[in-house]
Formats: sequence, C-alpha cells, structure tokens
Amino acid sequence: MTSIRRVKSLGKIGESKTVRFGGKISDALEKLKQGDTSNYHLVLQQLRDPNIKSSQIMDWFQEVTSLSHLLDQDQNEIVNALLKVRWMEREAEVVSTFRVFVVALVSANSVHLRRVIKSLTQNLIPDSKSNATQSNHPKVTMEDIFEQIHIVFKEILRIIPRASEPMLAVFSQGFPFIRKPNDSLIWYVKNLLFVTSYQPNMRSAILELVIKNLIDLDAVTHRHEIEMMENIEEIDDDEEISLFQMDEEMQENEEEIKMKHPLANKLDCAMHILFEYFYQVSYREGELQLQETRKLFREIVHIFDTAIMPVHQLIHVQFVVFYICSLKQSFVESFIEHCWQKVVNPNMPTIVRQTYICYIASLLARATYIPLSTVTACIDLMVGWAHSYLREVTEFISPDVYHCDITRHGTFYSICQATFYVIIFKHEDILKSKLGHKYFHTLNLQHLIVSPLNPLKACLSSVVSLFTSTMRQHQLVYCDTIVERNNRQMLPVVGMATLSVKNPLGSFFPFDPYLLKRSSTFIHPIYKVWEGRSPHCEDEDNDDPNKENIEDQGLFDEDDSGIKGSFSNQVPPSPLSPGFQHVTPSPY
Repeated sequence: MTSIRRVKSLGKIGESKTVRFGGKISDALEKLKQGDTSNYHLVLQQLRDPNIKSSQIMDWFQEVTSLSHLLDQDQNEIVNALLKVRWMEREAEVVSTFRVFVVALVSANSVHLRRVIKSLTQNLIPDSKSNATQSNHPKVTMEDIFEQIHIVFKEILRIIPRASEPMLAVFSQGFPFIRKPNDSLIWYVKNLLFVTSYQPNMRSAILELVIKNLIDLDAVTHRHEIEMMENIEEIDDDEEISLFQMDEEMQENEEEIKMKHPLANKLDCAMHILFEYFYQVSYREGELQLQETRKLFREIVHIFDTAIMPVHQLIHVQFVVFYICSLKQSFVESFIEHCWQKVVNPNMPTIVRQTYICYIASLLARATYIPLSTVTACIDLMVGWAHSYLREVTEFISPDVYHCDITRHGTFYSICQATFYVIIFKHEDILKSKLGHKYFHTLNLQHLIVSPLNPLKACLSSVVSLFTSTMRQHQLVYCDTIVERNNRQMLPVVGMATLSVKNPLGSFFPFDPYLLKRSSTFIHPIYKVWEGRSPHCEDEDNDDPNKENIEDQGLFDEDDSGIKGSFSNQVPPSPLSPGFQHVTPSPY
C-alpha cells in the first residue's frame, strides 16, 4: 500500500466561519432526554449534508469525543450519522480528528464496535458516488482512502484485541456479490489481504474467507463456456493473420489478457492477486523465507480440507495448492502424504477417499516440479496398496466371476485409476531410464488388470483407452482382451445406477488445464501439458503424421530426473492403513 500524501488546505480550517443551526451536540442530547427533538434532528440533518464544511465536521468530532461515554445504544442514530461522514476525503486534520473520535467511541462503548467496523469495511470498496472529485475537497486517491481506513483498523485492534472476531464476521458479510463490478472484488480482496500485514493472526481466517468466495465464483464459471468464448475470439483473430503476428503476440496489453467470459475475467483478477500475495509472503529479495512459507503452507492445506476438497468439479481455485506445493519439495511430499492418509483411512466416507486420490493423481501427473523419484515412489505405494487389497478380498470372490462393485470397492478402483492416469503422463520419463522396463514389470500391473475385481471396467473410458494403448505400444501389459470383454458386457453394473457408464466412479482430475490468462503466469511454468494422442484414435494411426493430438496449453516439460532409489518394493502391510514413506522431513 503506498504511503499517503494528504493534500493540505490553503488556509487553516478553523479560520472559516460556520453556522451551526442545531447548537452543540451535548445540548441537543440533553433536550432529547426532555422530549425536545428539534435540535437533535437539526444536528442529524447537518451531518448528512454532503457539502458540510470541514471546520464544522472537526467541531462535531471533537465534541463527541468528549461525550463518547454518553453515546450508548440509544444514540445509534447520531453515531451512524457521524460514521457516514466522508471523513477520509477531507483534510489531514479532519482525518486525525475522526481517528481520535472512533478510538474514544469503541473504548467507552463497545456496543458500537461492530457498527464502526461495518462502516469502515464499506469504504474498502471504491465508491462511485464519492465526493472526492468535488472542488471543495482535497484530491485523494483510492489508495490514500484505504490506507486511512487501515490505520483506524490497526488502532482499534491495538486497544481491543478481541475486535478481530467481529471484524472477520463483518468482512464475510461485506464480501462483494459475484455480479458486482470487477473493481469491487479486486480492491476488497487486496484490502483484506493487507489486513494480514498488521494482524498476522487473522491471516488463516482471511485466506479462508477469500478462497471460499472465489470458490463460489469458480463454481458458476463452467469450463466449456470459457473455452467456447475464448475459441470464438481465436477464430475471429485467425481471419486477419499478419506477417508480424508473433511480434504482435509478444506485445500483450491489458485488453489482450482480458478474459471474454466476464465472471472468468473477474476470477482471473482475484486469483492473480492471491498468487502475488503468496509470492510476497514467501520471498524476500528473491530468497525463500522457509519459516513463513511453511506456516502459509499449513494454512492452505487446512483450507484445502475444509473448503476446496468438498467442492466437486472446481476449475481454478484448487490451483492455490498446486502453486504453494511448488515452493519447496518437502511441501509437495507432505501434501501427498496428507492426502494419502485420508485415502487409506477406512473411517472416511468413500467419496472423500476417492476425491483425495484424484488430487494425488492429478498433482503427480501435472506438476513439473515433482522429481521422478517421488512419482515412482507414489506409484509403488498405490500399486502396493491395490495388490494388498486384492489378496484380502479375492479369497471371498470366485476367480471365474468378474465383479465390478463400485459401492463396496470404490477406493480400490479409484486407486487403480489414479495409478493408470499417472502412468499415462509419466511412462515416457520412466522408460528413459535403463531400469524403466524392469520397473514396470516389478509393478505386476497384469495381476491387477486380470483380477476378478476388473478395475478397467470402473475407470474413465478415456483413461482406459490411453492406458491400454500405452501399455500395448511398449509391450508392458496386455489389456485388449479385458477391454473387449468389458465393452461387450452391456448389463447393469452394481453401484452404477446413477453414474455415467463413461465415468463410473464420478471422478475428476482437479488439475486439468488452467484457463485463466493473467494468473496463468504463476501456473504454466510449473505445469505439464498433455500432447498425446486422442483416446478415441485407433492405434493403427500411430504412424500417420496428420493424426490429431490432444494439446493442453503450453509444452511438455522434459524432466529427465533420475529414478535411482525409487524402485524399492514399498508394499504396505495392510490395505486398510498403509503408510507413506517419507523422502524428506515433513513441514507439518
């Protein structure tokens, strides 16, 4: 926040003559007790006058400061009138007098604390009807106004530490509705995050508040709508191709990075602010501040559990976790371990366990900052759990009968699908190693695929198609017979009455391509995009140079990290509670 530079008045404020029709406030209050409301209403009328002189405002504030102990709950009307005065757009003397008044008011009568906080919070959003442009007022910027409000907030928190609770409640109630102008959301988020600079113990609650409201915004911005509007723009642009197109693309301006989808554009602005805040908290002069960043990581993981994870099919907000995990290797390992403990906890609802494993799989597949050794260690862990689970349940199942009971074995199917999904993205990197083929054979994936639980039947059709093609191409596992048999079986599947046949588990991969433009500068450099073949293409077209590829935005990150030390047999002792092998100390 920029430092304030108040515009001084040409003469002393007290030199101007003013007429006070209502007399002193003390006299008006005294007559009000006697039943005479005339002077009281005159005072209120003057306070509500937008053209009231600064000298008179100062007189009011100075007088009510000495009378603050008399302004009890019965005097709400005059207190409200005093708080609604646009004091922050006046001279520095008026601003100073108001601060003294507010501190005296909340100190003497805490009943007005919430009212004062609410009045200040309402000014954290730009006011289109502001009087600051009038010639009889000094010119002040929005930053000047916001800084003065934060100074008052800071003073209130200093004298009343418990004020943080009603302050958070008011912040929540005052959050701009999603249909409000962009500036309202942008400045409100900026101001809430600035509060954490002088009140660090409120940071976790403020971050949770901001993220929850961005989740509401994200939930109403559908992926296909964003893609459709952006694609329309691209088609229009293609009609006017220039020889200097690449040069023009390098000169991005505000209009070029603006999203065509209005709600997506608003979310993009807010996400960019949030990512910038994370960077400023985590880095000082380019160096990572480990202690502060570790604390931020813990707060984000807590918010992930309580606010992000329970919401299905989010597109963008969950990338706060993707970004925060990139700041240090131990963070991503701790986050995966945290999610894994939820997955293998039998006391957790199945849908929760399935959601956590989707986050693990999507993070392993998409994050370029995760070394291959960590990826293979996680694959070992998931495959080991699946084999252990099979050993315990197959003794109760006939080996000649193929089951697909999602209701009973949902976690098993989700873990199998997560394994296949990660392998689709990472098989090339693994096979670059001399031990790559040997590693895949040690996984014994064939045993999972041909097992009576028939995991390929429960997986997403696109995952099945790509995994089968990949395994056949490298002669690692043969799935064609199982897939063909599953395709022929059109009978209803147990537990699939309300789910799509193409997505029996109702699963999703949360770190699918990030569509927002401004904030993508924090995500695309650490994001692995998919450039492989379409799951619907036939394998016979492998040699066709004109075959259509599926491309995410950006390029593959050719990470050739070694996988030495990642091929140990990490089979957990039990499918109900396998542990995660620590690679580095956890920051928890």
